Amino acid sequence: MSDSANETLTDLIRFGTVQSVDGARAVVKCGDVISPPLPWLAIVGAWLVWMPPSQGAQVTVICPDGDIAGGIILNGLYSDAIASPVTSLLSALLKAPDNATFVYDAAAHALTFTLPASGTVKIIAPGGFEFEGDTKVTGKLEVTDDVTLSAKLDVLGTTTIDAAVDIKSLTVAEDSVLGVGATKFVMLADMTPSTKVKAK
Repeated sequence: MSDSANETLTDLIRFGTVQSVDGARAVVKCGDVISPPLPWLAIVGAWLVWMPPSQGAQVTVICPDGDIAGGIILNGLYSDAIASPVTSLLSALLKAPDNATFVYDAAAHALTFTLPASGTVKIIAPGGFEFEGDTKVTGKLEVTDDVTLSAKLDVLGTTTIDAAVDIKSLTVAEDSVLGVGATKFVMLADMTPSTKVKAK
């Protein structure tokens, strides 16, 4: 291949580092050449994905006709500055700038969301939300609307209920506190002699 052909190929495909990002365009430094703001390849259409490149990320720039001014950024390549976060070929990971992570481990069949200390999760589903499987909640649980239980309910520890609850079967541990609204079903519940229930 001639030197001119090598130079043409080098102009068509360039490797560089993102210098800055502004909106849907980024500036890339390729060797001694600094590009104008260029668009990056994304999923655009009925399905949209917004994941802009980050400053310092290594990328590839495709330049039609060898002109970097008309280049398109392919995002991105792992480097010493931004290394691969996992080594398992059976894991998928999505990491945010605040270190929040979404990880699926296919070997363990485990899905894990990890948020920073102040992180929150909000799901908006006007048509309803259905979850199937055993559930464990560590921390406070607040419900602001009606609760219907069609299975046995075991109330353990110090539990406060301040609303009317329709329950078919109730087991209450000692020293549980039931609010005024719950008193009506306390009288109908099947209590063991050793159970102590105090109404507010």
